[in-house]
Amino acid sequence: MAQGVCGSICKCILYIFIAVLVLMGFYTLRLGLLLRFSMNTIHLFREQGSSSNAFTRAVKVMIVLGLVLLVCAWTGKKGVYNGNKKALEWFAVFLTCLSTTAFAAGDFAYSQRDEVGKSLEEFYIIIYTVYAVSGDQAVGITLTFIQHLFHCCGITGVSLIELVKQTCPAPDGITEILYMPSCPKLIEQTFKTKSMASVVKAMFYQTGQYLVGALLCSIILISQLYHPGY
Repeated sequence: MAQGVCGSICKCILYIFIAVLVLMGFYTLRLGLLLRFSMNTIHLFREQGSSSNAFTRAVKVMIVLGLVLLVCAWTGKKGVYNGNKKALEWFAVFLTCLSTTAFAAGDFAYSQRDEVGKSLEEFYIIIYTVYAVSGDQAVGITLTFIQHLFHCCGITGVSLIELVKQTCPAPDGITEILYMPSCPKLIEQTFKTKSMASVVKAMFYQTGQYLVGALLCSIILISQLYHPGY
C-alpha cells in the first residue's frame, strides 16, 4: 500500500517535471535556432574572432541542450505515461547525465569564473550590438533574459541615452529610474567576486538536486514495474 502511494506521488511529480522539460527544451531549442539562422547573426558563424566564438559556442550549447531536454521529456513520457520499462530506464539514464552535467557545470563556472565571465560578457556585447542595430526579435528575447537575470540595463545603464532601454528590467527604486548597473561591468564583477561566483555555482547545484529528485522517482517507478507485487 505504502509503495503504491509512493509510486502515485512520484508519477505526479514526474508529470510536472516532464511538462517543465518540454517547455524549457522547446524554448531553448527555438531560441537557439532563431539566433543561429537569423539574417542578423548568421554572419557571426563565419567569423573567426574570439568574440564571435563566444557567441557561436553559446548558441550551439542552446541548440544541443534544447534537443537533449526534448528527447529526455519524450522518453519520460513513454516511460511514465505509458509504463514502458525500457523508456523509463533511458529516462533515468538521461536524468543521471543531466544531473552530473549540472554539478560539473557549477564546479566549472566557479573554478573558471574569470574565463566564464569574460565569455558571457563578450556574448552580451555581441547580442547588444546586433539588437541595437537591427532590432532582431530573437536577439531581443535573449538580451531581455540576461538583463532581467542580472538586473542591469545595457552598456551604459543610463536610461535617457540607453539604446536598448525597452529590454531593461523595471527599476527597483527612484535612483534606478535614471541609472541602473551596466551589464558588462556587472557580469564581470559577478564572476570575479568569489561570493557571487558561489551563488552561480549554487544555482547549478540546485538544478542538479531537482534532477536527482526526479531520478529517484524514476528509479522507484522502475522497481515497481519489475516487482509489481512487491
